[in-house]
Amino acid sequence: MVLNFDKKLVDMIYMLHTSNEFPWYYQAQTTNPDAEKNHLTFDTPQLTHVFYKDGKENSDFYKPVKELLDSRVEYKSIFRIKANMTTPFKNNHKSFYRPIHLDIPESGYKSLIYYINDSDGDTVFFYSDMVKRIKPKMGTGILFDSNMPHAGSNPIDSKFRMVLNYIVKI
Repeated sequence: MVLNFDKKLVDMIYMLHTSNEFPWYYQAQTTNPDAEKNHLTFDTPQLTHVFYKDGKENSDFYKPVKELLDSRVEYKSIFRIKANMTTPFKNNHKSFYRPIHLDIPESGYKSLIYYINDSDGDTVFFYSDMVKRIKPKMGTGILFDSNMPHAGSNPIDSKFRMVLNYIVKI
């Protein structure tokens, strides 16, 4: 399900994540080493910022990202909130994506991928009979079952791809 967000919140989230004061942290890979890979999979380093994990706030910047979530999604509890930023890499191709993964294998959870900026780094969803690619559009989000196989892609033409990844219990 595609969600659209209020422009005031969209602008606030963009300014927060592109500020010189916002801390990003280097990760050597984008998912766990056991994630599914194939001939189109290409994992790259990414920058992350974890706002909420292990049942508690993990960032001084938590409130604005929770406000964004609360504005459009009903949930019982938060499992995790984090931001991811990826950049172009040499010899990338539009058909490539990072490792295929599930955010949580159990049912009863929803994931929201919120697009902080416009980018050409698609989100790829893997259904039993097809593959669907979603192009990031600033101020929109994709709400889906957390046990849905999916993968992000690095941008080719955009300078970066920034998303917020929310996992909530419903």
